[in-house]
Amino acid sequence: MDSKKYWHQGIVALAILTVALAITCAPAGPRGPSTLIYHQAFWDTNLKVLAIALGQRDQGSFPNEVWTYDPAKKLWTELPPEPAFDRCHTCLAFDPAAGLAVIYVDSRWNNMATMDVDQLNDTWTLDLRTKAFKKLATQGSPSPGMLGSNLVYDPKDDRFILFGGYNTDTGQYFDETWIFDLGVLTWTRLSPKVSPPPRNFSQAVWDSKVNKLVLTGGDSGGNKDPRTWLFDYATGEWTGVQTTEGPEQACYAGLAFVPDLGGTVQFGGVVGGKEKPQKDTWLFDAASLTWKKLAPPSAPTYRGWLTLTWDDMDKRLWLYGGGAKRTLPTDEFWYFDPAKTTWTRIERPKK
Repeated sequence: MDSKKYWHQGIVALAILTVALAITCAPAGPRGPSTLIYHQAFWDTNLKVLAIALGQRDQGSFPNEVWTYDPAKKLWTELPPEPAFDRCHTCLAFDPAAGLAVIYVDSRWNNMATMDVDQLNDTWTLDLRTKAFKKLATQGSPSPGMLGSNLVYDPKDDRFILFGGYNTDTGQYFDETWIFDLGVLTWTRLSPKVSPPPRNFSQAVWDSKVNKLVLTGGDSGGNKDPRTWLFDYATGEWTGVQTTEGPEQACYAGLAFVPDLGGTVQFGGVVGGKEKPQKDTWLFDAASLTWKKLAPPSAPTYRGWLTLTWDDMDKRLWLYGGGAKRTLPTDEFWYFDPAKTTWTRIERPKK
């Protein structure tokens, strides 16, 4: 009996020691970003870190924070804030060759209750190597107040593509297509023969398989447009694709190109005037012009206002934040493994 008792005590002691070592060996550092909606994200292919930028903690609360996450160290780091971004709405895209994220600032929300909004069209860069923001003096600039526009980097032609938006003062939805050349700091508006209907808060990403921009969903002021749109910088033209199946016309979804799947993955978003949240995982093949609904065994809960970012090091998609409603944001951190077609939540301490 005594030997059995001591054996049990030894097992308990070993378990306690194992937990203590796990806690002791856990990387030190802050917990990371808080609950977020309307935020931006990018993967720095040079530093191999995920960046989560700006956005709102909930409807009307702007944290003005930029965080990086190092998957190898499992470590969050906060950058010094840039005061000029206080209460601002932005979109951004990362240029691996320059090692810079270009940030387009479309508006500053002085008071949401009274809709006191400054309509902006400022262009900035963020260098994670030096943790420095820089406002650019550009030649030309897009229309002020393009709220909810998309900015995408085209690595083949070394250009940034900006599309869509909404001016809260005039009520105008935009269908403007702008090109930004970081090398000469110049914005140029294109005049394609056909464009997607005016919209904001659509989803857009660069598809390196076909070397075209893929655009889905968005709010067209209540107008229905179920098409998926492709933009070809070489021709300067848009093409609308009507597919037999695919996601509903959603806003605030996550969209990212996944080389390992040869297509673009979309997750979540909200549909219709009542903003019905979604939780489906879709794959778009721009070569065959087809959508396929994936069937992971589990997934994040219904949500919009999230970010989805491809990690070329660990070969996974990172999902951050979002919520079922604007008033119910989360700080959930997930990744999608395309090899296994599985979603996994990263558990973080509450404080």
